Amino acid sequence: MHSDQPIIMPHVSFPARVAIVQASFYEAFGNTLLENTTSALKESGIQDISVFSVPGSLELPVVVRTLQSSKKYDGIIALGIVIKGGTNHYEIVTEESARGLMHCSLESNIPVINGVLGGYSIDQIDERLIKGRSFAKSLVEMMELMKTIQ
Repeated sequence: MHSDQPIIMPHVSFPARVAIVQASFYEAFGNTLLENTTSALKESGIQDISVFSVPGSLELPVVVRTLQSSKKYDGIIALGIVIKGGTNHYEIVTEESARGLMHCSLESNIPVINGVLGGYSIDQIDERLIKGRSFAKSLVEMMELMKTIQ
């Protein structure tokens, strides 16, 4: 972790069910990101975690939206890794996956955290894999907020 401040995980106040949708592209990095995310969720007291795999980050929104429609989950985290290559594909994938996840967030009362990491090199991604803790913290905070205002 490259921050002086450790991320303190809040504790969830209800028996939350969480789904994680993980893009399997860059699987080794994705698995580390998933592990960091799930361990932080468990640290928050969440034990009911379902993981779903999709081929890449562009496929995240359709599965997130389907999971929201099922109403089985209190919150969803979408995880993916996108590394810039020599074409504009990086911009398309990062922007369109973010746009799709934002639409999901706005169409449902179930919080969605965009955990798609973008970087210009493998080293940049490797340094940011700890962000899974931040994604988990954001989800717990959003689920708690949504419970108080619904």
